Amino acid sequence: MANATTYKHSVSIATCLKNDTDMQTIVAQVADEMLNITDITASFVVCDMGGTVIISARSLGDYNVQVIMEKLGGGGHMTVAAAQLPGINNEMAVSKLKEAIDEYLTENRRN
Repeated sequence: MANATTYKHSVSIATCLKNDTDMQTIVAQVADEMLNITDITASFVVCDMGGTVIISARSLGDYNVQVIMEKLGGGGHMTVAAAQLPGINNEMAVSKLKEAIDEYLTENRRN
């Protein structure tokens, strides 16, 4: 959470590198915890697992993170979703994530 940034006023995005055998669980827990930050209604944690980047997404309901993750080849539920992006790094994954968020906001006429 230390390197989380705010995007589009209410979205938090954090990145990490794999440093534990249970990173998928840790990433999901961090995404959950980031929703406790004031004014954050959606959170995404991007983690380079060494060859594949995983993204864990959470929402309080204002954003349909399932739709956003589907744009990246993932899926899930409206408030809990994830995606795996093989062959890219965190920087590229965050760029693709921001594009997916922007597309979602445009489709739903939100800024």
